[in-house]
Amino acid sequence: MSLLDKWPLALPHIREALAHSGDMHTPADVYQRIEEGRAELHVGNRSAVVTQALSGGKHLHYWLAGGHLDELKKIERDVSADAKARGFEKVTIAGRRGWLRSLENFEEAATIMVRKL
Repeated sequence: MSLLDKWPLALPHIREALAHSGDMHTPADVYQRIEEGRAELHVGNRSAVVTQALSGGKHLHYWLAGGHLDELKKIERDVSADAKARGFEKVTIAGRRGWLRSLENFEEAATIMVRKL
């Protein structure tokens, strides 16, 4: 499935994730990064996830995720297994603290703070 086919399915979930992360990017920013190969889109039936390869391909970062928890957890497991097979050494997720309780084998490494001006 091409990006043009996936994007309309993913867009509502991407907007949701952007809103929860402080609207630091626009959907157009996300689309551009995916189109340029600087991010990768993973779409389920009711969810979407955007990842980015960091540290020269050794670190996969889950940048945005929105949708149904059970499906998001399955996407995470599948994407992480693929990342390991491709030589990635670790994955990170930026998200709300509640995600930490919902995902297996993750530990808190940092806190992102926001102050509206």
